[in-house]
Amino acid sequence: MQEYNIWFSRLKLENKLKLKLLERFKSVEKIFKLTDKDLKNINLKDNIISELLNENYKKNLEKEELYMNKNKIQIVNCKEEAYPSNLKKIYDKPAIIYIRGKKELLQESNIAIIGTRKPTEYGKKVAISISKDLSDRNICVVSGLAIRYR
Repeated sequence: MQEYNIWFSRLKLENKLKLKLLERFKSVEKIFKLTDKDLKNINLKDNIISELLNENYKKNLEKEELYMNKNKIQIVNCKEEAYPSNLKKIYDKPAIIYIRGKKELLQESNIAIIGTRKPTEYGKKVAISISKDLSDRNICVVSGLAIRYR
């Protein structure tokens, strides 16, 4: 399953199209196994078909899965049970999310920390301080991982 999600996350397709594909086919594995003929039968544009059939996205999936396992990173698509129920309710939800930590906490109340890709040192310190304070109070902190602090 992880390999299919990794492949799906690599595709350079708009999130809305990924959501439509998941809605239609119900699983990333089914999308992964579609043939050129299958894709043409559902009237996708040639550039989208090329993207879905691009073999470069299928390379090194096992290697990336090993890396993710070693670093305790999980990947979940919006059709899986582990996908956060609150996130399922929003318009244009992310088709795929990466999780590091206890994924069961994503079913609880959460707070997201949103920031810039180029924070100041002060901004980094404040974000870390606030995250730690919230975490110490057993509040799950979610980050988009735009930057890495350590």
